[in-house]
Amino acid sequence: MLHIGGTLLANLLINWRAKQQYPMLTWRSSQRIPETIKQKLRENVLGNISAKVGVIVVNGTDNLLIAKYLGLSVLGAYTNYALIVQGLSSLVGQVMAAIVGVFGHIGVTESVAQQQVAYYRNLCLIALVSTVLAGGCFTVMQDFIQLVFGPAYVLADFTVFLIVINLGFTMLRQANLSFAAALGLFWTMRYKSLVEAGVNLGTSLWLITQTDLGINAVLLGNIISNLVVNFWWEPWLVFKHGFQQSAKCPLVKFAAYHVALAGLVGVHYVCHGWLPQMGWLGLIFTGMGSVVGYSVVFILAFSCQIETRDLCKIMWRQMTGRKYLR
Repeated sequence: MLHIGGTLLANLLINWRAKQQYPMLTWRSSQRIPETIKQKLRENVLGNISAKVGVIVVNGTDNLLIAKYLGLSVLGAYTNYALIVQGLSSLVGQVMAAIVGVFGHIGVTESVAQQQVAYYRNLCLIALVSTVLAGGCFTVMQDFIQLVFGPAYVLADFTVFLIVINLGFTMLRQANLSFAAALGLFWTMRYKSLVEAGVNLGTSLWLITQTDLGINAVLLGNIISNLVVNFWWEPWLVFKHGFQQSAKCPLVKFAAYHVALAGLVGVHYVCHGWLPQMGWLGLIFTGMGSVVGYSVVFILAFSCQIETRDLCKIMWRQMTGRKYLR
């Protein structure tokens, strides 16, 4: 009820603010909307509904499969990790949703070349954030769960590795999804989410019933469906239908970011056993250190890219108020 009330109040405030700033807008108008615009609106609404249905199926079937084949105790332990992951994913999603309008403005007012510059900068930023968050989660998540819920709710290190890899790959999608939303590509993406849901459910169901992977089967199903469907489909849609350009270059960059994220977290996974268990103070300092470390390694690894250097210049200018020095 509080959520519904808050949403209703926010909508009323937005409505009041819009009337204050744009008094020429009214609820009634004698002008009729052109049929082409109506058709475009219907297509975008249906495409958006299809995308939401796919997301619900992908996210909802994981818990059902775990509960049915592995039991409620395993589901309870997994839920603790899932809450952290979903919170971070929602945070990144909310931030990206807030700047979709900026990308939409660029799509209307700027040339295709400038739109691609904005896309690559956004992709680089999302890749940096995804890598840092995934690495930071892997650094502190096990100790955090043990301190808060107890050792009985701690999952295996490899399972946590798959959880953060899935988190990182999911957040990497935000760069393409934000531009797809800004450019109004909902209709062209109408089948993608349904295909993803089918691949995810089929792969997870087969792995959990035909192998002894346990909860890892569901996580691998998510990762496989993401790589098989979203990895190439979403960048291709943005460049083919949004920019009318070849998707070869973004796919190469997208693949490099995926490899970097998985590689860095993989190295951390191999070395993770050498680190002792920590209390709250050690957890905080280790988490901060991992954020700095992952950021530095990522920037150095992709320093040859123009968008990485541009991103460093922007961050330097924002932090210091001075121009970036080479």
